[in-house]
Amino acid sequence: MKAVDLLVNKSPPSGRALLAVKAILQVRELTLFALILIICAAMTLVTPYFLSSANFRALSIGLVPTAIIAVGMTVLLVSGGFDLSVGSVMALSGTVAALMVINGVPISISVIHDVSSSRLGSRADRRSLGR
Repeated sequence: MKAVDLLVNKSPPSGRALLAVKAILQVRELTLFALILIICAAMTLVTPYFLSSANFRALSIGLVPTAIIAVGMTVLLVSGGFDLSVGSVMALSGTVAALMVINGVPISISVIHDVSSSRLGSRADRRSLGR
């Protein structure tokens, strides 16, 4: 029996309602969405600043690097040329960039160095995999 059939039936027997709830909870996306709503409601109750525009702006800025990597990884996974070392190369290049800037290297030179070293790291990984 499908979840839709259980939900459409106007007068479910006592066991059918429980089956309908279980069927809905088995859909991962709905469960995840419900958890996100519960967490947002809890955070709103804890702090009045959670639903502020400043918080949304800060979250958006913080998620941009992850979103850029996710879009790139999606393209690579779809094309079949994926490379699982992206996370480690990204972490290493971020660390090197931070250390370079802290030690007085201009940001533009740090970015150029990181892009080139990331590219070299990716090539070395591909060669070790035989591609």
